[in-house]
Amino acid sequence: MLALLVAILAALAGGYYWLHSGNPDALRKIVLQQCVPHQQQQQNPSPCAEVNLKGGYVLFKDRNGPLQYLLMPTYRINGTESPLLLEPLTPNFFWQAAGA
Repeated sequence: MLALLVAILAALAGGYYWLHSGNPDALRKIVLQQCVPHQQQQQNPSPCAEVNLKGGYVLFKDRNGPLQYLLMPTYRINGTESPLLLEPLTPNFFWQAAGA
């Protein structure tokens, strides 16, 4: 009986966490569904501060501070261990972020 109660509580806690956790793809969706299309269609990078399609990056103003910006690629890179980051044609995002 106790095991069943623990299992039910664990399931409820997991469900609550799943419903209230943030969207891990939220920034990617903003970049790919708003910033890039706005730049391509209207020459306006909004809601990003800058879109550089040739450079492969966007500059996004963080909502939580006056001087905080995020530099993000305009295409999918799955983590810092991605082999794509070692390709010779991949932009040096660390250098670009330091200069932004």
